[in-house]
Amino acid sequence: MSKRHCTASYGTIPTEIDAGRYASINQLADEAMQHFAAKPAFRAFGQTMTYADVERTSTAFAAYLQNVAGVKKGDRVAVMLPNIFAFPIALIAIAKIGAIQVNVNPLYTARELEHQLVDAGATVMVIYDGSTPTLAEVIGKTGVKTVVTAGLGDGCGAPIPSQAVDARLTGTLTLPAAIDKGTTLAVTPVEVSGEDLLFLQYTGGTTGMSKGAALSHRNLVANIEQYKAFMPDARRPGQEVVVTAIPLYHIFALMVKSLSYFSVGADNWLVANPRDIASFIDTLKAARPTVFTGVNTLFAGLASAGRGRVLGQHRPADAFDRHQAARREGPRGRHRRSGRHLREGPAGDARLLAAARSERQGVHRRRLLPHRRRRRVRQQGVPAHRRDRKKDMILVSGFNVYPNEVEAVATACPGVAECACVGGPDEKTGEMVKLYVVKAPGASVTEADIVAQCRDGLTAYKVPKEVHFVDALQKSTVGKILRRELRDKA
Repeated sequence: MSKRHCTASYGTIPTEIDAGRYASINQLADEAMQHFAAKPAFRAFGQTMTYADVERTSTAFAAYLQNVAGVKKGDRVAVMLPNIFAFPIALIAIAKIGAIQVNVNPLYTARELEHQLVDAGATVMVIYDGSTPTLAEVIGKTGVKTVVTAGLGDGCGAPIPSQAVDARLTGTLTLPAAIDKGTTLAVTPVEVSGEDLLFLQYTGGTTGMSKGAALSHRNLVANIEQYKAFMPDARRPGQEVVVTAIPLYHIFALMVKSLSYFSVGADNWLVANPRDIASFIDTLKAARPTVFTGVNTLFAGLASAGRGRVLGQHRPADAFDRHQAARREGPRGRHRRSGRHLREGPAGDARLLAAARSERQGVHRRRLLPHRRRRRVRQQGVPAHRRDRKKDMILVSGFNVYPNEVEAVATACPGVAECACVGGPDEKTGEMVKLYVVKAPGASVTEADIVAQCRDGLTAYKVPKEVHFVDALQKSTVGKILRRELRDKA
């Protein structure tokens, strides 16, 4: 784009960044682990790992992956973990040997997990103990040969009680055992450049199943430098304290909390279960974070609890306003912004892209063809106001839900002739999933039947919160269900 119109509103924010500041995320991590070696890197469950601890354990795990599991540069390693110590250990180890991390939601159903593992071509998996029953159901249908299990305290050296590994999985190895094996082995250096892939980051697809966005080391370095340019006074080396409650397998926390703040030696408090509001607030009080980010559900929960003072960025305006009204004593903060506006980052271009018949660039196993039709953002030199998202997508607690996937699962329920899925407003999650169902003639299917079917095939945030039975669904002249009419009703 020849001219970036939003730069007129930047003020002191630089318009350009150095996307080559680090040759790779490996260089970023190595510099941080050496420079901040004695400082706390991650805390959870009353335990602390220093930057030196992270370097030691991740190097040993990298040696295990390379020498024992046989992971080579470019191989896919699936990581199905909540916010526990094992996550950063696995991330840095996988990056160190040039492999590609496939982030997986620990709450996925067997159907969703099978699709992602097969689509990504994962051969090794690092998985939370509590998620192993799901893997046990589908591992024989995937290419996964090596499974490393991780408990809540694994990596920090403390015996924290965790769930048992599913007995159907045989030949698995615990993360501490893998680290012990790796300590006697050496890591063979692997040349990793900015163009090499670091993540296959899966997100909902318009055709129903999730697709893996291919993200390179340079992609992540550039994004970190953009964030640094926008938030210079929230990235003070060795001084920041952050609380990470949004999941690290999601790109928001993965980029900001796991990588960006690691690079400046932040003290990162991991929250594995933010739904436990009382414990979550206790963590906030103990940590007194200087930086905190979240999504609508998180802030709505804190506001409803009526306790704490937490400051973050890019949350929906309603939750932001209610939370600002509720905040009292608690952690320090310097930035309060709602997510009403869109603005491209330094050295970034923003375009509104029209629908295209081809797939987007950088999607794993899809044709890499660009969008051909486009139009620029408005040119007044101020951030664009986000008025609507892609017409059918539903945004639940920051997660994309695509109706096609929900409809495909619900239609498989006996007694359902056809259905349509749309989003409706929800005070806690921003939007909720609503399902409109036409019963087959003579069928006695109930709302409970359909919800149970969806719970079996979809992760929790995709399950319809409301099911409405209707006599018919309004359709276009070519027989296409008009979701627009249902959205207006919702």
